[in-house]
Amino acid sequence: MKQCNLSPPKDSERPLPVIGQIACVKSAPFRGLIFTTKELLRKNGKLIAGCFVILLLGVSLGFFLFPKFEDRIESIVEQMFAGIIVKENRFQTAINIMVRNITVSAIVILTGIVFFIPPTIVFINGFVAGLVVKFSMSRGIALSTVICGVLPHSILEIPAFMIAAAFGAKIGFSMLFPKQKSRKKAFTESLKEAAYVYFLIVLPLMILAAFVESYVSTSMVL
Repeated sequence: MKQCNLSPPKDSERPLPVIGQIACVKSAPFRGLIFTTKELLRKNGKLIAGCFVILLLGVSLGFFLFPKFEDRIESIVEQMFAGIIVKENRFQTAINIMVRNITVSAIVILTGIVFFIPPTIVFINGFVAGLVVKFSMSRGIALSTVICGVLPHSILEIPAFMIAAAFGAKIGFSMLFPKQKSRKKAFTESLKEAAYVYFLIVLPLMILAAFVESYVSTSMVL
């Protein structure tokens, strides 16, 4: 069976869009999935890294500006987990967390048509996370305990969220700066890439993170 050449194209050849390269690996579809996923992440690495920087900035500001929000943080925390945590039913809690995370990550991508919305959502989430960490510490919970409570699921959830935000923002950027393509084509390609990483990377990570948070993270702090 004939297989496409995935090596870099010559100057006279027109390169395939990354999302289209998977069709070239007809004799090894799984290899095609891995290749396309790696290429998409590599191609958009700067956007993903930028979202991580914005998140860290939000966390830092939330942590240090906690005194200004101290009187409101308890109600914020209650609203965050209202209807999510179901006592004595970890499976239902995991489902609730999963639905919330999947919904938020989808919104982050879809709102990317306005490119600054996904980074703004990332910053706000980071800011609230910083407030919650400082709030927990103010209630006598050690920082090491807080870290143990968020690390197991965060190593899955945060990268997934950053990838969703980066590809969401790219949709907006592609319409503002289509380069040599038409805006319609640039938008369509970016939307396809976003859908691709959502279903193959973001969605599985968010599902796994939800169950880790419900069954593992909570056990480490209780």
